[in-house]
Amino acid sequence: VVPLIAQDLANDGYGSTATWASVAAQLSAHLSEANGVEKTERGGVIGYKGSMTSLISEANKLNDTDIQIVSQRPTVLDVDGNLTEQDEWAMAVLAVGMRAGMPEVGEPLTHKFIKTTDLTQHTSWDPLERTDANQLIQAGILFAENIKGKGIRWVRDLTTHVQDDNLAYMEGSVRDVVRFVSYGLRTLLEDRFTGVKASPANAEGLKDTAAEYLEAARSQNIIVDSTDANGGVVKAYHNLRVSISGDIATIRVEIFPAVGINFQLNEIFLQLPTQAA
Repeated sequence: VVPLIAQDLANDGYGSTATWASVAAQLSAHLSEANGVEKTERGGVIGYKGSMTSLISEANKLNDTDIQIVSQRPTVLDVDGNLTEQDEWAMAVLAVGMRAGMPEVGEPLTHKFIKTTDLTQHTSWDPLERTDANQLIQAGILFAENIKGKGIRWVRDLTTHVQDDNLAYMEGSVRDVVRFVSYGLRTLLEDRFTGVKASPANAEGLKDTAAEYLEAARSQNIIVDSTDANGGVVKAYHNLRVSISGDIATIRVEIFPAVGINFQLNEIFLQLPTQAA
């Protein structure tokens, strides 16, 4: 979901009284309902026009596992085929389009190149300045950098959730997995079992169907196996339990969502050569 706004609309000259803050609040409420009672899981990206200080402040106010915020202006072709610098909400559109176009569910935006010829942002920050970049990452900002000779790429696929360092909440690609699995599993079970008798056979059927779906997600590397402290394999989905009480079937399962690689730690061990004649 992308609200086509980056600042108070009065500043855009549209004669609207809608403020950025009110639209951001509407986005948060919409996603909360969609990922809850409405059962149509989705995420959102919103653009923001302003200084780095105000950007970080607004991101901290959102602090949402399913909302990402961008604050850069891409240069792309307009409807007449002319290269034009667009507003920050256009950058949000690019992010969502790339998420939808990924070859696999859970593939991170991190280090993916964007089809834009140029990129600008508020003069208060520069994505290539290490100090600025670190502050933006710590604040949960989704931003891009221009790599000389290569192009423009996303730095880190982050949500605005900054309460802790839990990748299950702060990594955009992991949230993509969580929403995908939640929607797919629930929809499949509802389509097959809502309206049938509550019986031991159907409880078993619920469990088998859930396992079937989760195994498919495992085979596609949407969820992945893990290893325990002893080196043993822990399946991508485990502790699957089904219970029926009255007309309510409860399905409980634990999963390991696929996580993108953000860092590489290289260990090079030196050995002195020996010679003999």
